[in-house]
Amino acid sequence: MSLQDHSNAANPFSDPPILRLANETLIQIFDYAVHLPVLAGPVTLDSAEHISSLYDELNHFAPPTALHQTEGEEEELDDDDDDEYTPSISSHATHRTTPLLLSHVCKTWRRLTFSAPELWSTIYINGISPRMFMLLQKIWLPNSRTRLLDLTIQGPNLSLSSVRKVSVKEVFRALGKESARWRSLTVKSSVPWGFSLHELFCPVGPAAHLESFSIYAASSWLTPSADKLVKGFATLRHVELTKTGGMNVDCTRFIVGLSPAHLTTLKLPLALESRSHTRLFTTLSRFGCLEALQVEFTVLRPGERLHSGRGLLEEVTVHLPVMKKLTLIGTHGSHESLISLLNSLDAPSLSDLSIRTRFPPGGDRSLAGILFTSLKEMLTRSKVALRTFTFVDANNDLHLYPLLTHPSISTIEELEVRSTHMSILLERLKIEDSETPVEWIALPNLVHLRLALYDYRPAFCALSKMVKSRQGVSPCVRKIRSVEATFCDRDQMRSERKFWDEQRELEGVERWFYYRS
Repeated sequence: MSLQDHSNAANPFSDPPILRLANETLIQIFDYAVHLPVLAGPVTLDSAEHISSLYDELNHFAPPTALHQTEGEEEELDDDDDDEYTPSISSHATHRTTPLLLSHVCKTWRRLTFSAPELWSTIYINGISPRMFMLLQKIWLPNSRTRLLDLTIQGPNLSLSSVRKVSVKEVFRALGKESARWRSLTVKSSVPWGFSLHELFCPVGPAAHLESFSIYAASSWLTPSADKLVKGFATLRHVELTKTGGMNVDCTRFIVGLSPAHLTTLKLPLALESRSHTRLFTTLSRFGCLEALQVEFTVLRPGERLHSGRGLLEEVTVHLPVMKKLTLIGTHGSHESLISLLNSLDAPSLSDLSIRTRFPPGGDRSLAGILFTSLKEMLTRSKVALRTFTFVDANNDLHLYPLLTHPSISTIEELEVRSTHMSILLERLKIEDSETPVEWIALPNLVHLRLALYDYRPAFCALSKMVKSRQGVSPCVRKIRSVEATFCDRDQMRSERKFWDEQRELEGVERWFYYRS
């Protein structure tokens, strides 16, 4: 009888534990079963049974400290425990699987579960409750032994009661004591908890192995005290800050606190005052190992403008010698900051460039023209040959098409565009006939094309015809291998798809068509 048949016979009304495992966990456990290294000490079945029963006890009953709360605090706790808020600790962000589930399969797997610290070293905390501290302290952290920890803390999307505020501090204090074993740390919360990051983790010892630090939180967490926290993270390679709400804040002090020794990836939101530009750009120049930079510029105060033209801010050269990927995002009213960075940037290794702007429709186009001028000058100054280029701004695409002839852009292999003037782009990319001189052909190396909100009503099936015109027309022009397009008109998508399927020349081209109203 198979494991599944045996389990079903024993309890026909519940799935066997093995069928409730996430696929990645199942793969992990079989890998460990075959390649498990020699353990420091054997785990007996008795000790495994004790841990299992302790886990069940902690997971189903509140810790003794909850019995000492006041009546009002008990009511607050009960109010928080609703169906939409179920705190848990698991090994995966998308599947509430715990290593303990493995121990329910059989005795061998029970021993194996508590003999493999790798299974307990990835900790995903979804929500905060009084029992989380006990689960961490008595189960997860001891069973992870000396392994490096990958931690994700998903905070509750609701205001914290006094009981939960205590629980939050206890959980962060328990994790802070293990800072020497941190490898990655991610904190997510869409609402403020009433504490700064520095207050939550204080005191934190040296995090000698921390490589990745990501914060998805309200802007209040990114205010000045955060730089005190990151000063102790000297081995960081990946830093990502994402603001989920609240007022925009100047994160310059946070960036100044980062160690430049190993940092390779930096993603952050920036709301800059005029006086912050020089300090920020000088700090960025220290990150000589930076390979990927993403900056989303926002406005510090509504209605504030840094300058209306060029040359009004002190120029500081931002030299990033090994940076390969750059993403610049401008929001309404913040494009002056984006232009200032382009004017200062020197990135000779750049290969992947993404520009996402939000100029208002029908507004002043002069600043949009300045942006493209600064972009062309940055590319010329850096002397780069781009491989991928993304441009997203439906209200500012007319400035894009002259840029396609720039030497740094003409080398691209992948192009992504969101445009309301798609007819101009498709006409520019189309090759009229095999006699067309190569120097007249735009983007001869293009092989992958992604179009967002594609709309080309004046001409029938212009996308298919453009792709067809570039298939084998010249040995100096590469064939397009894949096309992804999002249509805003369902009938147009169907017509394009039907025409595409009738073209023999397009049989080898991968195609993804989507509709979005």
